[in-house]
Amino acid sequence: MLGFRTRNPLRDRQTDETRLERLRRTLTEIADELEKEKAGFQARYERASTDAAFSQQALEDGRSDESISVRIDELTVSLITYSNRIAALDRQLAFMAQLGVEVAEFAIAEADAREATP
Repeated sequence: MLGFRTRNPLRDRQTDETRLERLRRTLTEIADELEKEKAGFQARYERASTDAAFSQQALEDGRSDESISVRIDELTVSLITYSNRIAALDRQLAFMAQLGVEVAEFAIAEADAREATP
C-alpha cells in the first residue's frame, strides 16, 4: 500500500485566507498612499489657482508690472500639470477599488468552492 500524505485542508484554508488578507491590506496601503498624494496635489492646485487669480487681478487692475504675466503663465502650466496628475491618481484609485472588489469576489467564490467540496 502506498502511503500518500495529504495536507490538512484546514491548514490550506488558513494559508489561503492569510494570503488574501495580506493582499487586501496591501491594496488598502497603496490606496492610502494614492489618497495622500492626491490630497497634496489638490492643495498645490488650490494654492496655485488662488495665486493665479490674485496675480491676474493685480495685472488687470494695473497694480503690477508686466512681469506678473510670466508668473501667471507659469502658474497656468502648474495648474495643468497638477490637474493631469490628480486625474491619473483618480484612475489609479478606481483601479485599486476594482481590484478590491475582485479580491472580495474571489474570496467568496473560494469559500463557496470549499463548502461544495466533500
